[in-house]
Amino acid sequence: MLKKYKVGIIGAGAIVELSHIPVLKNLEEIEIAWQYDKSVERSAVITKMFQVPALKEEELDSAIQQIDICLLTVPYGARKYFIEKCASKNKSLYVEKPFATKSDEHINYCSLFPAYKLAVGFQRRYYKIVYDLQKIIGSRIFGSFSIKTKVINRVMKYRPLIEIYILTKFPKASIALKGKYRTGEMANAANAGKTYGKLICYVVRKKYNQCLSYL
Repeated sequence: MLKKYKVGIIGAGAIVELSHIPVLKNLEEIEIAWQYDKSVERSAVITKMFQVPALKEEELDSAIQQIDICLLTVPYGARKYFIEKCASKNKSLYVEKPFATKSDEHINYCSLFPAYKLAVGFQRRYYKIVYDLQKIIGSRIFGSFSIKTKVINRVMKYRPLIEIYILTKFPKASIALKGKYRTGEMANAANAGKTYGKLICYVVRKKYNQCLSYL
């Protein structure tokens, strides 16, 4: 008989609605036991959409005791209590990024769990675009790469010029610069207007006829 793992979800935001619950619902070995959000209204929406029971705040402590895995998606600043609570009850924990902002904080949280009971949501490392970029960097076609603040600042200094160049050469890219979800060539690139890397990818695709996986 297939073993079922009970999952409790803390946080009922868009990532839970659009990604986590649809995936978990399709895993035979997973049972979503409950979900909790500070916003009762938001939690009610998730219950209506997915028929996942909503918890009241006063029920949370005992409910954590009854699950195998906790999925934590609340904003970074509200996580400490829940991370420590799951650790104290010896529960496995999956945390949405960012996990920590300082190395000592990261080390401290990791020390609370066995390595096999703690995971962070860096699923995008498995996207094809990451693999493609890894190959590009490895080939050194653009020379050696390094991450330095001075380099980033230098790029941002010319950001308006990059915009002008893109809009001049590729007018359809304007849908991305307006920062809205629209139909069109970049409709499925989330928050396209805020990510200039995607605009550069847009140019590369048009110029070299290379279609990156998420555009």
